[in-house]
Order: sequence, then structure tokens, then C-alpha cells
Amino acid sequence: MKCSVINVVMVLFIAVLVALTGCGGSGSTGSNSNETVNSLITNVGWLSENVAPDNSNNGPTCYLNVQVYYNNSISAADIDSFSVTSPDGWQWTITSSSSQLGTSSDGKPYIGGRLYYGANPYAMPLAGSWVFQLKLKNGQTSSLQKTLHEPGSSVAATHQYLYSAEDWTTPPDSSQYITALRRFPAQGYTPVYSAANGGSIVTTGLSAVRTSFLASEPHAYNMGCWLYDANKAYLGYTITEFSPLDHSRTNLITATGELSIVPASTVSSTGQVDLTAVKYLRFVYLDGAQYEPTSYSNADYRSISSLIAVNDFMPPQILASGLDSPVSLAVDSANVYWSETGAIKKVSINGGAVSTLASGLNSPFDIAVDGSQVYWAEYYGSSIKKVGLNGGAVTTLASTLTNVSALALTDSSVVWPDAGIRMIGKNGGLTTEIVSPLLSQGEYKVAVDADNVYWTEYGIGGKVRKSAFGSGTVTTLVSQEDHAGPIAVDSTDVYWLGGGALKKIGKNGGIVTILATGPGYNLALDATNVYWVVYIDGFPSSVEVRKISKNGGPVTTLTKIANISNYYGIAVDGTNVYWTESTMATNGGMIKTLPKNYR
Repeated sequence: MKCSVINVVMVLFIAVLVALTGCGGSGSTGSNSNETVNSLITNVGWLSENVAPDNSNNGPTCYLNVQVYYNNSISAADIDSFSVTSPDGWQWTITSSSSQLGTSSDGKPYIGGRLYYGANPYAMPLAGSWVFQLKLKNGQTSSLQKTLHEPGSSVAATHQYLYSAEDWTTPPDSSQYITALRRFPAQGYTPVYSAANGGSIVTTGLSAVRTSFLASEPHAYNMGCWLYDANKAYLGYTITEFSPLDHSRTNLITATGELSIVPASTVSSTGQVDLTAVKYLRFVYLDGAQYEPTSYSNADYRSISSLIAVNDFMPPQILASGLDSPVSLAVDSANVYWSETGAIKKVSINGGAVSTLASGLNSPFDIAVDGSQVYWAEYYGSSIKKVGLNGGAVTTLASTLTNVSALALTDSSVVWPDAGIRMIGKNGGLTTEIVSPLLSQGEYKVAVDADNVYWTEYGIGGKVRKSAFGSGTVTTLVSQEDHAGPIAVDSTDVYWLGGGALKKIGKNGGIVTILATGPGYNLALDATNVYWVVYIDGFPSSVEVRKISKNGGPVTTLTKIANISNYYGIAVDGTNVYWTESTMATNGGMIKTLPKNYR
């Protein structure tokens, strides 16, 4: 369906009121015990109308069109006014000069008008007992009391938006009759704004909700969205897409069944909608009023959601849960691997069943993977161990170490800090001491490239250092770096968390650059960005998963996490960022992930 249907629908409502008799609440006189009819008023009809916001200039968007049918013995010239009183006492009075006077297709005269609820122009207290009064110029009055119901429902309810009434005469071809749709659900899915690729609004969880909705309401042929800012002011609408039954040929709904709005798919009075300003949307389903829309003039709003918040943060995907304090993690092209209390485990990067690769371990800590093995440092076990990517026999590469908590991999070796910096071949053999002894005390973290090992020394007056493999020479890159912790390297720079900030320095030294402030817990790199977990406050803590360009600039918060007692591990691959979470609850650990460029 073309976007012009939004404008055409307005014409539909006016035409329907003129052409149809007793729409909405019409029925035979006296058929309802709540009705009282005298000789002037013969009946009342109504149509609850949702106005396309783009035609409302941010004014009222919900109306009640009323037609008061009167006795043929009365001339239109005799009528002074009519009034309507809602169930909550709100009253409208419309003079004959301001009203719509007409005759229905079967010859019944009426006086009508379009009412909006001044207490809330976006709602109408429809369900309940209404009073309609007709006043003649000679002062004579008569009234009718009638119970209106929300179209599509017999229960009293007030909503921000109402359906269009469906109590209309069935068209001649009854085989095309389609009953009113339910209101489109407002729960079970989350729209999220992403700045990536020029900006978009995407959903998670919508596919299942739409599938359920369309399964019981199969004749929803057209869908669009109305867009609103933080003040709930209307901004514009999306293109309206047509597809039989399941929206299989739409552009708004992706192949996965999720919504994807881009600026080019939107329309406003000034052009495309600025999606950064969109904080709410409504889902709008349209089709023929009671039949498939052979022409767009027959289209009607059939199901409209209430306002749906567009979140700043995409809900993370939980890959694994019920874990026992997961600590460090690593990722390859197929799986995420992590250490937790007494075990090494893995799960597919798409989620699913968790596999235990090794168990009965003594505080496994840092973890790393290559193409065939998982390696870890066992803190209280004072050892470096490995196991195959699919499990099997555990191999101890080095033992009788001193509270080792970190490791890194070269192409052929495992490197770790102990009394000094040491390394051993991935297949075992003799341990080589790269640097001994270390020149300060504390907890050490390590990173490697092809030629050097880099490490941090924790504590007051900590350091960032490096040593070329086989040289035995130590170069101090940064001194007096309090609480220097997690460290990573790329082809040109060394990155670390220390002194309450994320920092970097050239591999050969130079000026220290502060990329971002705030105490952090572990970091990961890709080709362009640094990712890290930042402490906010309290214990259990509030933390954020953040990223920043390696060249500095604005910090992007990918997600916020509350009530976390353990926040060590983070890793990235080509598309996603992964991290560990642990709550105070027993087995409250999780592995979560988000697209790293979603915002």
C-alpha cells in the first residue's frame, strides 16, 4: 500500500458517516435496557476515529464522530443544537450552524459532529453510559441514554488510541467480510535506535509477537509506524508496506521478522525523519474496512498499538546462564569459552547448550584459545593447563607456580607472569624465563606480539613494561602508574587500564594518551576500537560495557548492567562483543553478547 493511504483514510471516515446508518453503536430502538428514546431522537450512531498524526498538526488524534438521528416530522431548520455527555461528565454542545446535517442512504435525517476529548486529545473515554440531547429552537429538548462499547470489545476500557468501529453493514459480498483486528501488542519486543550505518531503528523479539498476532488475525495486509519524539509529539511516519497475510514482501520487516526503519523509509513535513529524535512509535495495521482493499479509499486503521518506547540500549542476548561465577572469556569463529568456579566451559556464539570442557579445577582464571586448544592459568592450582576445543584429557604445561592469574599466547608458546615473566611451548617442554626477577611486586597482566612481551605491575607506583623475547632486557614504558591492570597491544600501541582511566602509549614509549576516565575491569581490541567494562558505583556494582576509537573521541556505552558482583571477562570478534556477568545469587552467572556496532 502506498503512503497516500494515510491521507485517503481521512476521506473514508467522512464518507462513511454520510453513507452509513447507525454505524458504531447503532441498533434497533429500545434494544438496550440502558436506552431511553422519545419522539424526537430515533437513534444514535458513532464512529471512533484515529486520525493520521501527519494530518493532525500535533493536535487531537482521537475523535468520536456522532450522528443523532431525529424524527422525520422535524425540519433541519427547527434544530438549535445537540449535546453529548461522556461517561465521566465531559460535555460537548454543537450548534446546528456548526454541525453536519444530512440524510443517510436509507432516508433517515441526522445531525452530526466530530468530537475530541479536551481532557486528553489522544484518548476517548468511550466505554460506558453516554447521554445525547437534541434541542429545538422552540426550546423543546429530548435525550437518549446509550451504552457505548469499545469497538472490538464488550468490556469498558480507555486507551490512548481506539480502533475504528466495526459495527457496520456487511458488504454485499459477504465472503470478503473480515472481522476487526485485536489491538497490536505493546509487549514482548523492544525497538532500539542504532547509530550504525547512518542510523536505524530495529527490534528484538518482534518476530514471535507478530507471528502470534497474525496467526489469529490473518487478514492484516498493511503495516507502518507512526514516529514520535521524547515529548510524544508526532514526527512523521514510515512507508506503508503491503503483503498478503505475513508481510513476506515488505521492506520494513526483515527476513528475520524484525522491524528495520531507516531514514529513507520515513516521511515528514520536511522530508525524512531524524531517527535520533524518535523516542516512541506506534505500530499501525491497515486493510479494507471489512474487506480486502480493492481501492485505497476503502482502507481503514484496523489495529494500532499504544506508544512503544524506542530504547537507547539494545537488550543483550544471553548465550549461557546459571553459571558459577564466570571470570575470563575468549572467543573464536564458532564458540565462546570461559572459566568459572572449578571448570572451563563453552557455548556457541549463537547460544544453545553449554559444554563442560574441563572440571575439578582449582580456581581457573585467565583463558585463551587458538585453533585447537583452550589454555588457562589456574590461580590456586599454581599451574598452566590446556584442553582440546571439544574437551578431552587436560594437559598440565607448567606447575608449582606462584598464584598465576594471567597468560597470553604467541604462535608457538604460552606466556605468563610468575616470579618473573615465563613461557613454555604449547606442547610443553622446558620453561623459559624471559625476565627474572621482576623489579616490583604486585599482580601482573600480560600481552604479546611477535617480538615482545608487555606487562603491567599492579599497586601504588605500578608500571607498564616490555621485553623483547630472548633479550632479558626490560624497558619501562610508564612508571608511577597506580593500579596498572589489564593490558592489550596492537601493531603500534599498548593499551591498559590504570590510574582510574583507559590509556595508551606507543610500543616504543612516548606520550601517554588518556582515552577515557573511570576505573575499568578488562579490555579487548579490534581493528578500530577499544572495548572495556567500567565500574560505576556500589556493590553489587553498576557497570557499563563501553567502546571508544583507538584514536580517542566520544565514548559509546553499549549497555548498562546493575547488581553485578563479578565483571572480569570481555572479548570481541568480527561482529559482536561478549562479556561475563555474575550476580550475588547462586549460579547467577551469565555470558552475554551484543552487536559491537549497533550504536
